[in-house]
Amino acid sequence: MALFSVSIALLLWHLDALTIPLFEYRSSVFPLDVVVVECPRVGWHQIALESAGGPRLLGLVDAAPAPGARGVLCECHARGRATGDVQRIVAVAVGRFLVEALRPAGHPGRLAVGDVGAVVDAAPEDDEVLREAGHDLLARRGVAAADELKAHLAYETVATLEGWAGSTATAQAAVLSAAARRATAEAVRRFAPAARVEDACAVDACAADGDSEACVLERAYARAAACGEDGPFGDDLAEFAPTRRELSSFALCRALAPDPEAARRLLATRSTSARLRHADARLSATADWLARRAGLGDAWRVPRPDPLADTAPAAAAPPPRRRRAGPFRRLADAARTRRR
Repeated sequence: MALFSVSIALLLWHLDALTIPLFEYRSSVFPLDVVVVECPRVGWHQIALESAGGPRLLGLVDAAPAPGARGVLCECHARGRATGDVQRIVAVAVGRFLVEALRPAGHPGRLAVGDVGAVVDAAPEDDEVLREAGHDLLARRGVAAADELKAHLAYETVATLEGWAGSTATAQAAVLSAAARRATAEAVRRFAPAARVEDACAVDACAADGDSEACVLERAYARAAACGEDGPFGDDLAEFAPTRRELSSFALCRALAPDPEAARRLLATRSTSARLRHADARLSATADWLARRAGLGDAWRVPRPDPLADTAPAAAAPPPRRRRAGPFRRLADAARTRRR
């Protein structure tokens, strides 16, 4: 009877799980990223078959697919005709997942299929970084908002100093192409905490027909998170949708051009504040370097006195009035002198 109950529970769990094909992709991918994947032609047909007429979903992992692996959930579509046995796919990263069970490919060219669960950032009240820092439960939401504002301020400072220094020698410029930097800057400002919702929800002047990579993002979770709407894939995938603050933190981290190991840690953490504080520290260090290059020196953060302020010396305070000693004070002083 117990074995029968366990079997029923496992069956219900598999019916509830999201099942998607998995593809090993060695480069780091964050939510909001648009990447081109060269997939076996058989694998592309498998993706279309698994979608059952719905959105064509693909999971990208940075190692061989296995239970416990983490990756990004992507909506994808074919790009051009297949070349031989290879099909180029445009994949838009819209969320994160954890592989809970795996069904091996079993045939050359086919992709492994896995049951995956959603991975999203914890609410500020449950954020481990804020909890370990000693912030009480009621203060954590305000601290999380301050972390985001501070990281965005550091980003804007770096952007301004880059223009003043006339330099493209930063690590970000060395790794990211000009087009990637423009897309990253747009994403950072689009999901900034002070951005207007109308701007974030505005539809770009393009047709959402899958031909333009710049327009694919409009059909992803990014727009839904910014507008506070349901995801474009319906209620089945709503649990995979990141929040606006989570998207904002990933956009800032993409601007850092992280190495593969740092990207793996940023993708795995469920603490938005950890990601934002990492971005703030890296951006602040870059700002210091750019400030020296622009001629501001090492003291550019130190406030200087205002030379136009009223600097007239203040009137000297009158000396304290000395009170005359009364007869009892004189007797006490005389007695103290005799004891000495």
